Amino acid sequence: PTACVTAPIPVGCVTPDVFLYAINTSNGQLTLTQNAPLTLGLQAGAASTIALGGSGKYVYVLDNALGASSGRILPFQIGSSGVLQTLVGGPTNNVASVGYPDAVISNSNTQFLYVANRGPSNITQSNSSISGFTISTANGQLQALPSATQNPFTTGGGPVWMVTDPTNQYLYSIDH
Repeated sequence: PTACVTAPIPVGCVTPDVFLYAINTSNGQLTLTQNAPLTLGLQAGAASTIALGGSGKYVYVLDNALGASSGRILPFQIGSSGVLQTLVGGPTNNVASVGYPDAVISNSNTQFLYVANRGPSNITQSNSSISGFTISTANGQLQALPSATQNPFTTGGGPVWMVTDPTNQYLYSIDH
């Protein structure tokens, strides 16, 4: 809930969990795949978005750190029964020079993962960006794109969501 992202964390807020569902391809019905959710161990309100990568073999959960730092990306492999397993190497830090990550997306061929960083409360173009990562096809681990590519990339003020075009040539951001 929105009320859980304020500081200090209100009483009654719980730490975020991920519930795993299988999709029935004939009717679209969701079925819980395990008896208990995957507990992330993050602060309440800190898990903001999830992206699939590696041809659907990996799941990436964005830990926005409630604006306290640049945030992290929590990588998981999807097991044969749908159970998520933490990838070797653990979380990947967002690019060090950016903060307040708000959304994560992988492009449709799942070679790249992008994080929208809205910047602090005085949202301006100069403190907003999009950071980019490559996704290893061998193990799903993330590697920040080199700074020579201008990573993190400049964007409009306060990106809060992103979408890629079907050809994977363009990334569009929706700004605050």
